[in-house]
Amino acid sequence: MLLHPVLDLSQRIIFHTTDLLNITTEVLREYDVVFLAALVGLDKEAKVKEIEHLEKHMAHGALLMLRSGHGLRAFLYHMVDPCDLKGFEVLTIYHPTTSEVVNSVVIARKLGGRASEKR
Repeated sequence: MLLHPVLDLSQRIIFHTTDLLNITTEVLREYDVVFLAALVGLDKEAKVKEIEHLEKHMAHGALLMLRSGHGLRAFLYHMVDPCDLKGFEVLTIYHPTTSEVVNSVVIARKLGGRASEKR
């Protein structure tokens, strides 16, 4: 899910249903926030590869909000460790303490890099 800078929230959220690895810098650098679902990537290595692709193409300073597994929930959802977020500054990690929320949430900011040209 990508957010676009328009005041009306219903017009700001855009869902892309595509192979993440096909999304280019020209698309990703336009967004301030990218949401990555817990089930992205068939295994841990694939999920890390997709995170590396985002790091290569996201705008400098953009936020990556991703869902992860923790504890026993890691059997259902691939766990993302802070060390998997090369090129990002991890701002916070939230692990749910109730059964009402299933996924952990990681929020990270894209550091300078290839897509760091100013918008």
